[in-house]
Amino acid sequence: RTDGLPAWTVAAAVSALRGFAKREPLLRRSRLQICCEPLWLCVLLHAAVGSGHLLVRVSMCLLHAFAHVFGEEELPAFWPLVQALGADLLKQGRLSAAATISAQMLNYQSGIRPPYVPALSLHVAASAQYAPVSSDVLFFRFRLPGAPGFIRILQMLTAEARAQGIQFARPVIMDASQKSLSFTEISRFRALALLPHVPYAQRLPDVFALNSPTLVPALPLLHKYVWPYAGPFCGRTDSELSQALDPTAANTSSHPFSPFAFQGKVFQPDRFDEDRRYWAQYTEWELWPHLIRFKSRGCDMLGRCSLWSDRSGGFFPRAIRILSMLWPRWSWC
Repeated sequence: RTDGLPAWTVAAAVSALRGFAKREPLLRRSRLQICCEPLWLCVLLHAAVGSGHLLVRVSMCLLHAFAHVFGEEELPAFWPLVQALGADLLKQGRLSAAATISAQMLNYQSGIRPPYVPALSLHVAASAQYAPVSSDVLFFRFRLPGAPGFIRILQMLTAEARAQGIQFARPVIMDASQKSLSFTEISRFRALALLPHVPYAQRLPDVFALNSPTLVPALPLLHKYVWPYAGPFCGRTDSELSQALDPTAANTSSHPFSPFAFQGKVFQPDRFDEDRRYWAQYTEWELWPHLIRFKSRGCDMLGRCSLWSDRSGGFFPRAIRILSMLWPRWSWC
């Protein structure tokens, strides 16, 4: 196609997958086929080859990136395949969700409720455990959207403190441009800090399995990071088609607020406060226990991590006054 519109039909995609499965040696001899993302491809694969060797793990939104391949006119042909997958795999225990919000959204869209089986990263726990060798704090994968402003504020606070002779633990910023750290290397930091970029990220269970003290934003600060780029969870950075509902589905969840209304293309921070608060409770950042939650981008985070000296004197009150003048609409502590 030269018009930029999706070229596939659901029927053609299922036929192509069926032919591919017959020709592909690995699929022909495999005893287990694990499918995860995109979830709609798992639906098509099930329609093509059946459930004999298929295990499906729900992670992201059902229709994430669906619009890259199919048009809206293909949804009537797609929804019956979704129902067939649910009816087939649920009774066999071959369908589960890695995140609570993924299970809730799938139920909201299609009436299918997969059991929530959290990712525990047992492979990480088997390879490394918390064993700090310094007071350094690792800001784990910290170049995601929203992080630069956070880092700038942290740098201002630490620079002011050091100018007064107060020594903080050294923050180490880890991003994608650097050499990856092994889990053993990560376990040697005094603490870890994470900023969300979506409602569920695999890096959370990975570091959780290390038993390392882990700092994450608390509500309401969490909203600033978890929703703006949540396209994989039917958010505004994906097509509006990802929020489509199966009009014939039964047993859909009855939530007091839609998971989609507050994630519209136009960001409206003055609306949908209750919606955001309601759906935040289903994010893994709120559900997982033993996380150290901080409420501000500055002093509260440093306090939770115990990064300052007992001899800090009047540093924090002065720092808070400076930050309040620069960003008067933020509550810093």
